[in-house]
Amino acid sequence: MLVVLRALEREDLTALHKWQNDEEIMRLARSFPDHVISKEALEAEFAKELKGEDTGRRAYIIEEKSSNKPMGWATIRIQQFQRRMTAADVGLALGEKTAWNKGYGTETAKLLLEEVFTQLNLHRAEWWT
Repeated sequence: MLVVLRALEREDLTALHKWQNDEEIMRLARSFPDHVISKEALEAEFAKELKGEDTGRRAYIIEEKSSNKPMGWATIRIQQFQRRMTAADVGLALGEKTAWNKGYGTETAKLLLEEVFTQLNLHRAEWWT
C-alpha cells in the first residue's frame, strides 16, 4: 500500500493552500488554472470538516504511507435525496508533483470508492476531477 487517507487537520491548510494556488495542479484538479484562494478563505471552506460538523462532506489528506508525508487531498461529497444518502461526488488531487505517475492516484481512487460503496453503502459515485 502506497497511501493512506486521513482526516484533514488544521496544520494541513498550509500545504493545501500551496497546492490550491499552483496553476498546474489546479488545471488538473478543477479545470481552473487561474484559481487562487487565500488561506483565510480556505480555512472558511473547510471549517466544518475541521470541527467534524459537516456530515455531507468528508475531506481527507492523502498521505504517503512510508513517510507520513501529505501528498494531496481528496473529498467525498454525499448526495441526499429525500433525506436518504444515495450517491457521492468523489475527487482527489495530488499536490506533490513528485507523487505523479507512481500509482498514488490510482490507489487513492480505490480507497475512496471502497469508502463510498463499502463503508457508506452508497449506490453511485461520480467523479469531480
